[in-house]
Amino acid sequence: MNMATSRIEGSRTSWQEHHLCGSCQFLGHCRIGIRKWIEGRTACGEVSYGPEHMGGPGVIHGGWAAMVFDEVCGLVPLAHDLPPAVTRTLTVNYVKPVPIERLLSVQARLVERRGRDLEIQGELRLGHNGTLLATATAIFTAVSTDHFDKHAAWLAAQKEAPTQRSDGVGR
Repeated sequence: MNMATSRIEGSRTSWQEHHLCGSCQFLGHCRIGIRKWIEGRTACGEVSYGPEHMGGPGVIHGGWAAMVFDEVCGLVPLAHDLPPAVTRTLTVNYVKPVPIERLLSVQARLVERRGRDLEIQGELRLGHNGTLLATATAIFTAVSTDHFDKHAAWLAAQKEAPTQRSDGVGR
């Protein structure tokens, strides 16, 4: 297990303790199974998915790969001591089918900073031999510390949406 560390509010913490999204903070672990850490200025991660994540026979649904990129790219601002940032765009290019039940590794790096926008590029590879499976380009936008409070207030002001889909399926 990689126990690379990063700075958060002046303290040293392990990869397990930083940058969990809202629902993962509630759970206390990454619900999509990514182990994340920072090496120098590079955000890194490892994950493996089972048959429940299949899109086609023996391969994951492409949305899972996109989610992995979104999570790991989101660590890049932390690796550069930058303010929190949110995903503006994420483009994934699939090079080869992404297999289930194999260790996958992902890395993301800052390419360019333009004002509040960060251009980030990532690669998803087979863990055992480094075969390139997918690449991603993302734009993350730095946000103020009250960004999420403003968003919560906006959500609270919205009318409640129906909890059942038009086809009758829902919670």
